[in-house]
Amino acid sequence: MDTENAPSRAPGFVIVRLWILVEADLLRLARLALDATRACGGNVFRAAENVSAVLARMREARVTAGGALEVRLMAGEQQLHLDFAEQCHVVSEMQAVESDHLTRLAARLRDESESRDAELLWQRNREAARIAAAQAEALEALEKSLLEKRQALAAATLQADTDPLTGLCNRRAYDARLDQAVAQADSSARPLSLLLLDLDHFKDINDSGGHGAGDRHLQHVGAVLRAVVSDPGDSACRTGGDEFALIMAASLGQALEVAQGVIRALDAGVSIGVSLYRQGDTAQTLAGRADQALYRAKDAGRGRVMVA
Repeated sequence: MDTENAPSRAPGFVIVRLWILVEADLLRLARLALDATRACGGNVFRAAENVSAVLARMREARVTAGGALEVRLMAGEQQLHLDFAEQCHVVSEMQAVESDHLTRLAARLRDESESRDAELLWQRNREAARIAAAQAEALEALEKSLLEKRQALAAATLQADTDPLTGLCNRRAYDARLDQAVAQADSSARPLSLLLLDLDHFKDINDSGGHGAGDRHLQHVGAVLRAVVSDPGDSACRTGGDEFALIMAASLGQALEVAQGVIRALDAGVSIGVSLYRQGDTAQTLAGRADQALYRAKDAGRGRVMVA
């Protein structure tokens, strides 16, 4: 229980400020309020009734606060009142008293603080430790809940951005990542290459072996493309049924090496168009050139790579 000096001025100031943490604090508050009533010429018996009713409300407010409750015993308008939790409760009427009298009263009440009561200090420390432990437990549970929600959100985002058959980025993620890659290339000196891939004669695989064979072939393509992306900024994407893309922080020469490696890994069963980022490109212009190169590769006989 803490106390505070009342300022030397007319009624309307704090006589004493207390922090209510344990039941013993309430009992001490009641005694101090009655002492103040007696010192200010108020009706002690009526004040006792008022204080008893106010204590019940303080108990509820303390539970709501979840810890220590600040209470002020104040003098003002010829009344003593208790203020807490934005509430004001009259303790008693008081006679007109000089500010010096109230100052001496505040000093006396301050001298009666709990610093002289070892038992009360022990109770308060034990209660403070219990509250701290409960708050730490609640914080730990909250952090665990937030972590689980972040993990769930990350998993949901990953699922929303992933093609379920191949494990590659889907079209939604491709569009977002290409926009991001172009923006980064525009503001840095890193190269950016875009490779668009189209499987050759994929319809024949489905027709001859059924959709199961087609799915297995698509999964194989996904594994090949995942193996060629090494930079954290690179992305391997499935943009359509048998259409794929590689977004790579690579020079044209590096991109061509990757393209040739993919063609070998897929037994020349894929056509690839490559475009290199130029200053001022948008995602659409970069992809448009790669698309033109892809059509040239298919027109030239498939199973090859062409550069925009």
